[in-house]
Amino acid sequence: MCVNCTIERFTSWSEVHSLNTILLSEPIEGSAIKLIEGNAQIAVSPDPSDATVGGLLQEADALILRTATRLTREMLQKARCLKVISRTGGGLNNVDVEVAWLLKKRSQQKTSGSAPR
Repeated sequence: MCVNCTIERFTSWSEVHSLNTILLSEPIEGSAIKLIEGNAQIAVSPDPSDATVGGLLQEADALILRTATRLTREMLQKARCLKVISRTGGGLNNVDVEVAWLLKKRSQQKTSGSAPR
């Protein structure tokens, strides 16, 4: 597993350092946690259920998710601080990519001052 590569794929290191809370939907390798420690508060979900992860996700700036966690439309819509979604392993079959993309575009419009369409 290469969390370092996964994080860099989604954002620059300066942005990673500006993240306050990174939620792990499931535990990850200790060496990967060491890359994050000291740069952000790490929260580990006690279980990968939609209800548990969804509740914790509401305050997270970033999410590192694994295979057992599904990232649904409802979870994404409540994630008001979310800036980064990182998926360990391969594939995005457990992420509602369409909604994630729409929320990203909406966030960029708010930041740039553009009116939503």
